[in-house]
Amino acid sequence: MSIIEWIVFGLIVGVVAKFVTPGPDSGGLIVTILLGIAGASLGGFIGRG
Repeated sequence: MSIIEWIVFGLIVGVVAKFVTPGPDSGGLIVTILLGIAGASLGGFIGRG
């Protein structure tokens, strides 16, 4: 997968994670999405190598 595909995958995972585990957190939706993107991108780089 290309980096763009990993970013889109991370965006989707971040949104799903926020809806699966709602509640008060200091980050909110944006931070959850960014964490999803970072995690998917990192996993993509590690899995590719």
